[in-house]
Amino acid sequence: MSDTGARSYVSTDGGKTFAKSGMAMDVVTYDPADTSGNEMVGYSWQFGFKSLYKSTDAGKTWQQNGTLPVEITNIQDPKLRISKIIIDPKNSNNIFMSGASGFVWKSIDGGSTWKAILTLETIP
Repeated sequence: MSDTGARSYVSTDGGKTFAKSGMAMDVVTYDPADTSGNEMVGYSWQFGFKSLYKSTDAGKTWQQNGTLPVEITNIQDPKLRISKIIIDPKNSNNIFMSGASGFVWKSIDGGSTWKAILTLETIP
C-alpha cells in the first residue's frame, strides 16, 4: 500500500495528547453502548479499501470487520461517498450509514450485509 500522506490521530486523554492511528480513517463513530469509549467503527477510502473496520482500542489499531453496501462500487465516487455512520445505542449490530446522493443504508448484522433503506429514487 502506498503512502498517500493521509493521517488520522487518536487521543485517549480528552485531547491533551495525540498519537498516530494505525490507519487513516475518513468516517468513524463510537459505539454508544461501550462506556469505555474504545469500540469504534469506521471506513477509509484513502487507500481503496472496500470494507468496514472496527477498533477496540479507541482507534489506535483497526481490523477489517464487515463490508460496504453493494451500491458502492467505487468508494472514491463522490456520489456514493459515506458521510456518517451511526450505531444503534440499544443494539450494536444495527448500524446505519448515510452517503451522498440520498443513500441511507442499514445493517442488522454489525456491517456484514447492508440494505439501502433510502435513495433519491425512493424519496417522494
